[in-house]
Amino acid sequence: MPNTSLLAGKLRDETGDRLTASHAEKKGRRYRYYVSSRLISGKGQTAESVSNGWRLPAKALEDQLGKVVLAHLRKHVVADLLQQPSTDEIARILRILDCDDATGTSRQELALILDGIEQARVTPGEIKIVLQADAVAAILNVPADRLNAERLCFATAFQFRKRGVEMKLVVAHTEQKAVDQVLIRNIARAHRYHDAVKEGFTIDEIAARENLSRTRIVQLIDLAFLAPAVLQSIIWGEQPVGLTSEWLQRNDLPIDWRAQRRLIAAL
Repeated sequence: MPNTSLLAGKLRDETGDRLTASHAEKKGRRYRYYVSSRLISGKGQTAESVSNGWRLPAKALEDQLGKVVLAHLRKHVVADLLQQPSTDEIARILRILDCDDATGTSRQELALILDGIEQARVTPGEIKIVLQADAVAAILNVPADRLNAERLCFATAFQFRKRGVEMKLVVAHTEQKAVDQVLIRNIARAHRYHDAVKEGFTIDEIAARENLSRTRIVQLIDLAFLAPAVLQSIIWGEQPVGLTSEWLQRNDLPIDWRAQRRLIAAL
């Protein structure tokens, strides 16, 4: 498994040339690469990039594209990756996509994630990625026909950075924004409580079921009325510093008044 080229057959460059898995031996160590086929056939000159062809370090590319795909799925699962997802379903999928950056993603998990890539096209400064619907659906455990096809295609920036005599591959979005997972979980809980109220349950009944105080349920349910623009900024980690669950509960919420009126009308 360690030497398996997880992106074999998936990569092409800006000319349409396939990037072939290759390797080199140096001082007893094996280094894997993805190389434009014309370089191997002798039709181009060996180079790190540009018009003659590409020679990309395989492990760095695999690791970083895995993080890019995960970040893309996390970013859109709450917003528009699925058709009409429930809050419980969103929470379940976020748990599937949760990865502890401190320990990293295992090779087996990485293989599963990269299996979701149908094709990636490498162009100067950008990698365009097309995800395969059935593979992504299998990862998320949802029917493929519920996926938003527009979200299966996206692009990410990348570049080489010189480090001493070596070139380091840097793909955008591998450094995640400060997404407040606690706040997102509380918003998901708020929508669950909101749905329960619309189904006819009282606040006291919800509190008893959740083993929480009535006051706590009321505090959390307010988060279901966040204005759409504020909710989107929270999901994407773009909210102002200090905008936490506690801050929102201490201050006037930037709420969606139409949603609140709909709930009041249902009571």
